[in-house]
Amino acid sequence: MVFVCLKRMFFCFKAIIIKNLLSDIVGAFMKYFSILSDTVFVLLSSFILSFLIYYYFLPRKSAISLAVFSAMFFSLLLFPFIKKKKDKRTLEKKEEQECEDVLLSLSAMPLQTSSNLVYKAYKSTVSCEKKGSRITFTDGSGTSVFMRFSVDGLTKTDVVKISHITKNNIIIASPYLSNEVENFIKNYDNITLLSGKNLYRFLKENDALPHLYLTRKKEQKIRLKNFIKRKHCIKYLLFGIWFTVLSFFLPVKTYYQIFGGIFILLAILSFFLGKEKEKS
Repeated sequence: MVFVCLKRMFFCFKAIIIKNLLSDIVGAFMKYFSILSDTVFVLLSSFILSFLIYYYFLPRKSAISLAVFSAMFFSLLLFPFIKKKKDKRTLEKKEEQECEDVLLSLSAMPLQTSSNLVYKAYKSTVSCEKKGSRITFTDGSGTSVFMRFSVDGLTKTDVVKISHITKNNIIIASPYLSNEVENFIKNYDNITLLSGKNLYRFLKENDALPHLYLTRKKEQKIRLKNFIKRKHCIKYLLFGIWFTVLSFFLPVKTYYQIFGGIFILLAILSFFLGKEKEKS
């Protein structure tokens, strides 16, 4: 009886280890998929181009050997540029996520707290004073900053009310606003907007970012839906066509036909089952 229990425990433990290992492998593949796909594209393109050039002057085997060497050389040469491009995209994505969380936090926290952060940012750049939720520049320009922090965003009614307060230059700080409101503000020559990413960057540059009051909860686990997305179908289709075409010109036909079929299948699944970009 004890032996049976230990045996079951062993198999359960083994299953957990295998599951975690597979999860790590899939996670690493997903993380570096963009770099790998770009590198493979460069590798194949370099190989085909090199082979066509070498095959014109040399025997087939020599041309293939030199083409493989040339493809690997160019791939290694261009890899730092591919990685740099990927890292830049990753940083932009992280900044975009942080921007979303900051704007949501500003909208959800008490107005007094959020207005103090904006005042702190302006105070480090210009002489000003704060009264309630209004900031007034004391440099002689008479510019006033009004804050409208709401999850629903700035409205046209808010703009009209603010415009009646003063005829001097006005800056309206608001995390969210619609295109309709943005176009409506163009009717006022003395009103400037500080919203969205501009607001986030202004606070960040002046060390006035808030502690995250709220954050957008997103699924962190690696799931099939993250791999099969509608935006990936063109890339998969191109890879499928590429591998299929290569199978007619290169010796190892079965290898390229299998991979071509896999990528075309992924393209079909991505097109019919993949979702469009999620709206935040």
